[in-house]
Amino acid sequence: MDGLSCREYRPEEAAEACAFTERIFGPLPLEDWVGEPNLTASMAFLDEELVGVIPLSLRSFKLAPDLVCTSAWENAVGTREDLRGRGIGTAMIRAAREFLADRTDLLCVYRGAERSDGYRFYADKTGHVDLCYIPFYRLNEPGNRRPDGYSIHPHQEVFARAEEMAALHHSHWGQYGGHVVRDAETYRYLIDCAIYGRVPATRTLHRIEVGGVTAGFAVTGIRQGKRADGTCMIMDFAVADGAPSLAARLLDGVESYAHGEGCPLVWPSSMRTPLVPLMLERGFERGPRRMEIMAIPVRPVNLFAKLAAARGGCEVTVDVWTPTVDYRLHDAGETAPRCTLELKDRELCLFLASRLDGRTALEEERLTITGPAPLDKVEQTIARLGRCMPWVHHYLDWL
Repeated sequence: MDGLSCREYRPEEAAEACAFTERIFGPLPLEDWVGEPNLTASMAFLDEELVGVIPLSLRSFKLAPDLVCTSAWENAVGTREDLRGRGIGTAMIRAAREFLADRTDLLCVYRGAERSDGYRFYADKTGHVDLCYIPFYRLNEPGNRRPDGYSIHPHQEVFARAEEMAALHHSHWGQYGGHVVRDAETYRYLIDCAIYGRVPATRTLHRIEVGGVTAGFAVTGIRQGKRADGTCMIMDFAVADGAPSLAARLLDGVESYAHGEGCPLVWPSSMRTPLVPLMLERGFERGPRRMEIMAIPVRPVNLFAKLAAARGGCEVTVDVWTPTVDYRLHDAGETAPRCTLELKDRELCLFLASRLDGRTALEEERLTITGPAPLDKVEQTIARLGRCMPWVHHYLDWL
């Protein structure tokens, strides 16, 4: 589009950028925008007039137990109403990939409604790839069994208990990917992040104690205002070592809270969370895959280096060919054998995010190999590096 330019947000533009998103997505206090840690944005200007904004939250994201990447999360993606469908959103995302190239591995977004224009924008125009599906499990009639050692607290208590929460989360979910890396500072910003300025919710901390020591926790949210839906949502949940008996006791407590609030209990979770049997035993019904995480690689070379470092290294020089790009993914040195991986952009993204099984992809010819390197050596390397790791996502990360 003639006269269109896109670039990274500048801190002095906070009021203008926040006000622009408010006109599309509803009120957001400026202090919440300014207070969001590691926030930037992609901005579009038409003849120097602001016509588009994509806020971007930078977060450490766990792809696998041994693999953490830097990620930027798009939210409140908006263009001026009379200019939609003219490529402004695509141009902002293209600009974001350029100005984030020195600090971000993946550009991510939450989406739903796979038959919608919004989903097709990401899938068809920008090349985002589905990495994880998040169905919502629903219990219409929560039980009323309040266990011993159970207590509830306002969400501000998270600030004081952030370290123990991070330790419990790692104890339960350390062998899974698919979520923002938890430490004390993470909890302190997740519990009060900018989304609650736009989508107000009563957040509650639930604890279960054993011998006077916190052995598990959950965070729930009940939306308020225009987006209130009358449900109590489980946003985070962890018990020591993932112990089933502790999980059952903590869920008893959360159910009793929802019962007292007169709310159905909704638990957004991943397709293969190990807590599914407990949910089904309690009568939760799984809904359709209501939401997904989508992403595109920003620094594929950096992602591959992290992946190789975590899984025994790579002694083969690897080039990549897709229908849209070809480049060197990994240089193992002048004397190293060389190969080219041939695959679709989608499979490349899945491979780099630890969501593609290399051996299966080779067998199904979703990934093929050419070049002078011995085929058996390359296939063994790809099978070792390419793993489809189990992901468990927590709704507290959502924005």
